[in-house]
Amino acid sequence: MLLTFGMSLGLAGYLTGASFAEAATGNDFEEWAAAMKAPADTESRLGNYLAGRQAVNDRDRENAAKFFEKALKSDPENRMLLEQTFAYSISAGRIETARALASRIVKVAPKNIGANIMLSLDAFDRGDYVGARKPFAHADNGPIARLATGVLKAWIYVAAGDFDAAFETLDSAGANPAFDALKVYHKALMKDLSGNTAEAARAYEAAIDKGGRTLRTVDAYGRFFERLGKPEKAIAAYDEFIAALPNHPVIVQAKARALRGEKPRRLIRTARDGMAETLYTLGASLTQDGGGDLALIYLNFALHMRPDFPVAQYLMADILERQRRLEAAVEVYTKINPEAPLKRQAEIRAALALDTLDRTDEAKTRMDALIEADPTDSSALSSLGDILRFRKRYAEASEYYSRAIAAAGKGSGEIWRLYYSRGMTYERLKQWQKAEPDFLRALELSKDQPLVLNYLGYTWIDMGINLEKGLEMISKAVDQRPNDGYIVDSLGWAYYKLGRFEEAVEELERAVELQTADPVINDHLGDAYWRVGRRTEARFQWSHALEMKPESEEIPKIKAKLENGLPDAGPVTETGSAKEPDTQVAPGKTKDDRQGRLAPDNRQVLASAH
Repeated sequence: MLLTFGMSLGLAGYLTGASFAEAATGNDFEEWAAAMKAPADTESRLGNYLAGRQAVNDRDRENAAKFFEKALKSDPENRMLLEQTFAYSISAGRIETARALASRIVKVAPKNIGANIMLSLDAFDRGDYVGARKPFAHADNGPIARLATGVLKAWIYVAAGDFDAAFETLDSAGANPAFDALKVYHKALMKDLSGNTAEAARAYEAAIDKGGRTLRTVDAYGRFFERLGKPEKAIAAYDEFIAALPNHPVIVQAKARALRGEKPRRLIRTARDGMAETLYTLGASLTQDGGGDLALIYLNFALHMRPDFPVAQYLMADILERQRRLEAAVEVYTKINPEAPLKRQAEIRAALALDTLDRTDEAKTRMDALIEADPTDSSALSSLGDILRFRKRYAEASEYYSRAIAAAGKGSGEIWRLYYSRGMTYERLKQWQKAEPDFLRALELSKDQPLVLNYLGYTWIDMGINLEKGLEMISKAVDQRPNDGYIVDSLGWAYYKLGRFEEAVEELERAVELQTADPVINDHLGDAYWRVGRRTEARFQWSHALEMKPESEEIPKIKAKLENGLPDAGPVTETGSAKEPDTQVAPGKTKDDRQGRLAPDNRQVLASAH
């Protein structure tokens, strides 16, 4: 993303025009409704507009675009509605609809950058390179808009074969020094296409120096030097990237290719690819700035120019997934080219999304196909283990974790997670003789890892063994993660199990502040209040826990406490509390918020990707 080229751009206002940003809030709805001139049509127009607004709230861009388009037909001169229909049509990938609206928009909003880009791409599609440059003369001329349109215009000159004009335009695209990294990256791509090997080499070196070793720069740099017959330079760049971000599939595969001596194709092979790269970079920057909805506009522009564009598809699916549009995310992940290095990661992410949609069997089928294709892929094996563990299919999960451990080998930096996760499944299966060695092994591999310290320390205390050592472990975990409500709860519950009720109250009150909506933590605080004689507050916390929909097996226990309170605590011994059965577990054990999930994290796969 542009941020990885050394800047945070804050693009929303510049790249869409303020009108879309305002329209998306719906603040001008009353003004629009009052301006309607045909009362007979009011009900249908209002209905379509309101349905579009509801679709926007639901992040359902396809239906938002459709309903706004229907409303627009009844009120074709409404600028706000015109721009909304255009923007949501693009963000839903309905490029043909957006194409038809762009020329209407620039008549009423000549600086609308999105509409001008659409007009430019339309002319480019027709091979009219002069016409493709013209819209940018009218677009917003702010510094970031000048950068965006300048880089696009430079690529249009490349398409026309005028490299001199391309480099001149690129040099003048945005005067801010913060833009230099992006510009030199695109200059390297253009010099490469021009056939000027010496200048391309210098530009690629400058791109690495100015922009850092991001995925796109390293990929382009490495491909160039591999083609130049200098694989050692490519491998050195790949190794530096892998040291910072291990196991990224794009670079891992690139390094393997370089070691085999195979010659790759250019990362950017045509001017059209260069325009897609520019639009993708803008979308990635918007994602970094928190503008997911706006990012989808630029990603769809990029995919219009280059439909087979795995990193753009992956980022789009990631945005959709974070917006809880899981069905749409799965669809995009599925479309990624099977030959793309990111495809396996995309399939894993698709399976995890399907599991979240409660389509676990479908997710497992998808994962099993990946594993059958490559039984040595520890990431796929562990991810399926995670899916099964969170569905409480512990015996199956432990088998996949064991296979993942065997596949990962001793050199894997994340292998501690596999032992930790398998240990949890064994503990859930009441196979402590297997679980404890896995937790201890995880701590050997990742010293003082807070997740492991929390889980093992709490379990020891819950079992009434290694009490002081267990408390020490949990305290270390809290020191590392003082704002993690689940781990703070573990400390409070450890004090409770040790009979140190005043200290338990102090920590559990803090845990509730950090994780207010968790039923288990509220239930724990109720128990601690009861032990220190704060009976009214205890019943309030238990009632509060019930309102939060706890696990079904906990409901009768909480109701019994509301009716009868707690029995006497009794003395604490090495086998636990004398009169209170060890039936409750801390959130650190059952409410890990999927923190043990081993599928590649979105941000890790996407980090430095742009």
